[in-house]
Amino acid sequence: MISAIYEEIRASFGLGIFTSTIFNSIVLLEYAMRIRLYNKRLENDPNSKWEDTEKLKMKQLISQLKRQKIIDKTGQEQLDSFNDKFRNPYLHINIHKMIQGIYANNVMKVDINTRKVTEENEIDVSKYFGKEFLR
Repeated sequence: MISAIYEEIRASFGLGIFTSTIFNSIVLLEYAMRIRLYNKRLENDPNSKWEDTEKLKMKQLISQLKRQKIIDKTGQEQLDSFNDKFRNPYLHINIHKMIQGIYANNVMKVDINTRKVTEENEIDVSKYFGKEFLR
């Protein structure tokens, strides 16, 4: 996901589509912050759900990053300032909501014990978008 967003930023910048470059840069920042917090939550509770991290508003996300000692006070102040002065408050991306109802076909599955490869269809993507996908 991060690589895809980064490539979108590069393409937008290269083509001179600066609004898209800015938008995707903010999406990248917020997504990276969410992944970092989610991985920290998994360390403390392996049953943590992505949805709980995803629904945090930006201020809550920043606060949680500080509380978990992922960022220091200066980092919190800088992110709060960025959020208050530059970030569009409506620019919250809820990936889990966006992928509801999306199913994958022709997905290759490998049993690591038997090394048997099978193909699966009609896989509900939202059920697998979580710790397995983000780590």
